[in-house]
Amino acid sequence: MAQIKTQSALIITGPGAAEVMHDLTIPSPDYRQVLVKTHAVGLNTPDVLALDHLGRSGAGFGFDFAGEVVELGEALSESCNIGDRVAGFVHGCHAANYSAGAFREFILADADLLIRIPDRLKYVNASALGMGVSTAAQALYQSLHLPLPTNTPIAGLKRPLGTSDASQILIYGASTATGAIAVQLARLSGLRVIATCSQDNIPWIKSLGADEVVDYRDPQGTQKIRALGRQDGISNVLDCVAKPQTAQFCYQCFTEAENLTRQPVQYIYAALMPMEDSDLPGPPKQISPSARLINRWNMVYTCFGRRFTIINEQVKIKRTWEPSKTDREFMASFYKLIEKHLQSGKLQPIPVEVREGGLASILDGVAALRQGRVHGKKLVYTL
Repeated sequence: MAQIKTQSALIITGPGAAEVMHDLTIPSPDYRQVLVKTHAVGLNTPDVLALDHLGRSGAGFGFDFAGEVVELGEALSESCNIGDRVAGFVHGCHAANYSAGAFREFILADADLLIRIPDRLKYVNASALGMGVSTAAQALYQSLHLPLPTNTPIAGLKRPLGTSDASQILIYGASTATGAIAVQLARLSGLRVIATCSQDNIPWIKSLGADEVVDYRDPQGTQKIRALGRQDGISNVLDCVAKPQTAQFCYQCFTEAENLTRQPVQYIYAALMPMEDSDLPGPPKQISPSARLINRWNMVYTCFGRRFTIINEQVKIKRTWEPSKTDREFMASFYKLIEKHLQSGKLQPIPVEVREGGLASILDGVAALRQGRVHGKKLVYTL
């Protein structure tokens, strides 16, 4: 890269605190990395969790970004080019390492874990893709084993293409960043999608392809969903909020099929966050006691294929995930598919609200997320 040698970045200084630091060295990419000039960053609910509970002093901050490739690692002469417009997410906040994290002027990223974006897609919109796409992909295709939205096999799947015989899915929290992507991917996979969101967001979620949408605050919501799914049964549920009360709602929506040829033999509840067994309801009364009930959750950071540890001293949590070559191969392959769907217009990012102020104003956006003041959109900052 040219003459610029230092950068500014938002760095965690303690629980719930971060500040913009200047004159930080711009790192050089290793042989399979690229250096990205950041144009926009997107905020996620995990940013609040990371800042308040998980990040250590000195750690980089932030996950989602979009920008331009400005420097290549030695082994990337063919797979990536200077000037490529890209989006993705990085594993910020997981170590006292300022070079990890998206809220900075220059980002080191693994070249195979980048999404090349079409010219018509603005950076601010593309910065809403990374974590949402990755989490939805893991949940739908690695946790629920749903049919892929392509006829081409993808590396890293633990079961063969199309092993699930599900014809429909319930997606709880469809107006979240992950939920909105999951609705679109499930439709591209040929499934009938039943979704929940607030009343205000129902028209938007229907426009993304959901066949039926129910207000999650409707007192009769679970009964309505069971009625909508009764013909073929609801045996696959994706909970994009993942709290004890949402798990309770989702469990009540499992439905046996009126069509006996499609009677589910197992029911899978997939959540986007780890949940303790004590937070989950008992077996749903509306399905056969002999049916197998499976609870799964995914931790999206396994897609980087590196060992990592999450420590929350406040609640005395320390858990380590070992490297997963399978998860990394899957995500790298799936991003290629996402590029095609973005190019064709079959996949749309979640709406964004672009805020001014750059790095110095990001904590205001984090506060808005913490206070529950952001719905049906993603906060984005330009750099």
